[in-house]
Amino acid sequence: MTKKRTVKKYTLLFIMLMLFITRVFSLDIARNFHAGIAQLMQFYDSKIALWQDSNCIKSGSCKGHGFWYWANTERIIADYQLLTGESTNEQAMYQTMQRNREDIINVAYFDDEGWWALAFVAAYRATHNIDYLYTAEDIVNDITQRGAQHVCGNGGVYWSAKKTQVGSIANELYIRINANLYMITHDKRYKRNANAAWDWFKNSGLISSDFIVADHYSVKDGKCGEMIKWHFTYTNGVLLGVLADLAQINHDPKLMNQAKEVARRSMYDYSLGGVLTEPCTNVSACADDAFMFKGIFVHELAYLALAANDGNFINDVRDYLRNNYSKLVANQGESGLYAFSWSLPVDFNSDSILYNPSDVVTQLSALYLMDANLMMGDNRFAKLPPLPAGSYVKRVINEIYVPRPQKVHPLKIHSKIE
Repeated sequence: MTKKRTVKKYTLLFIMLMLFITRVFSLDIARNFHAGIAQLMQFYDSKIALWQDSNCIKSGSCKGHGFWYWANTERIIADYQLLTGESTNEQAMYQTMQRNREDIINVAYFDDEGWWALAFVAAYRATHNIDYLYTAEDIVNDITQRGAQHVCGNGGVYWSAKKTQVGSIANELYIRINANLYMITHDKRYKRNANAAWDWFKNSGLISSDFIVADHYSVKDGKCGEMIKWHFTYTNGVLLGVLADLAQINHDPKLMNQAKEVARRSMYDYSLGGVLTEPCTNVSACADDAFMFKGIFVHELAYLALAANDGNFINDVRDYLRNNYSKLVANQGESGLYAFSWSLPVDFNSDSILYNPSDVVTQLSALYLMDANLMMGDNRFAKLPPLPAGSYVKRVINEIYVPRPQKVHPLKIHSKIE
């Protein structure tokens, strides 16, 4: 046998081995994803058509302020159905939308609305049920009318109906959902909304020169106040989805390249030992919401990798996601209720320096990690599905909301977040 034929033979064997390992790894994740969803559904309360956990780590975090958690739960379940074809939870998913629709559209926080809209787009992708799409449109119309702000610069939306903040996450979600709806419906109003909000956001000073996303500007007495420089994995994560969406709707490869640069920096900045880690590294120091953040980051990272369709970047992201999953199950076992830190074992001893409890919210974050790993092998997540022929009737939606004239206070632009 010639040397050339020998090299070719061993190369083929290596490729076959890698494919086998990949398949085994995916089956392992799929098994744990299935078990994790089953655990999650034990928290579903059919009386209110939402998920609840009376033992949430942070007191009261699963009540009131937890509304956005259940939006992400709906999104994960929709992804699970698309990935597996298993429709066991489809009725609960639809019931959640029907029973909570009015509360969602009238909720006090516009970022909560944004999460629900993304969840319903995911449910539409999984089921092709047009009701989900219509509800997402109604949510966007509500945010556009109630949330438009002209205090911290001219554009974007407030964080809440009380108009106390103008921040990154509400605007990132507003851009994403408008871009998603444009990709599905081709209604140019959504494209205008997305691009207008991005024009404000990219110049707002909330994104630093090294791509760290600050949380918000405070608003007091109708005036734009100081920048609050908290930063979290999820605000950087959703930015990845924002840039990927904008690149697609505007056919702008520069935005996609920028998204990949932000992703690489974020994977470095927010990782310890190759494992995604929140800046507040322990349960006691973190706010309630931080228990969800890492899961959102990895989901958006996987979406970006698929949308970018760059082989080297896809391989890097796949390796990163696999490493995170491997560390999670190595530390916490398989098919359990997963805890906050993926680098530590589950530990309910609050006096321990390794205190790392689990609840329904930490479970959601870990399920997002499994979701993201499985997404990497499914190109259906790279594109949103077209409208089924003859099924969609264009809604009567108001044009972009223009408030009555008011004094606009100039926005101080920050070039870099400390």
